[in-house]
Amino acid sequence: MAYLEQFSFESPKMLVFCLGGHTEYGKLEVHDVVFVVAKTDKEAIEKMRKAWFGTQKSLHVDSWLVVESINGYEVRVTKTKPPNKNTHLYFVNLGYYIPLQIGEHHFMTLVTAGSKREAMKLAMNECSSDLHMLHLDDLHDLDGCINIDKVDEYFITLEYTGLDKDLAQPINGYLNLRS
Repeated sequence: MAYLEQFSFESPKMLVFCLGGHTEYGKLEVHDVVFVVAKTDKEAIEKMRKAWFGTQKSLHVDSWLVVESINGYEVRVTKTKPPNKNTHLYFVNLGYYIPLQIGEHHFMTLVTAGSKREAMKLAMNECSSDLHMLHLDDLHDLDGCINIDKVDEYFITLEYTGLDKDLAQPINGYLNLRS
């Protein structure tokens, strides 16, 4: 499933997209991450267009992934609110700098953890220790922090299976979404 234009699932899946484009008055390309639940490429693209804060004519996908399992947990998408649980899915964005280069770079990851503090620690351990001036930019708990216990009208649930399935590898590459 290397191309966004070619996916269709039997049931809705959680997807993470790194979008890029320009704003009306900005000079540089900007980026944002959006979480989408969709069964088809067309449904996902429509949701990305609605979520994008920049100009539609510049909108593109730089990277994306399907989130089905992580750290021994199956990631499920349901219409039913799950019971309270101890483990949550977090998106962590760590900013860092490269000496002699202008601008900030980012290490983004998903982790399962019992708290924000634990999620930050896991993400920091996951990234390279040689990143210069590493700092935390964003932390989103997809189960409740800043009211993101849902993606679209779906709840995100984690079911521990113990199976050692890694998070899918991101699919990187420019994909034009201009309308």
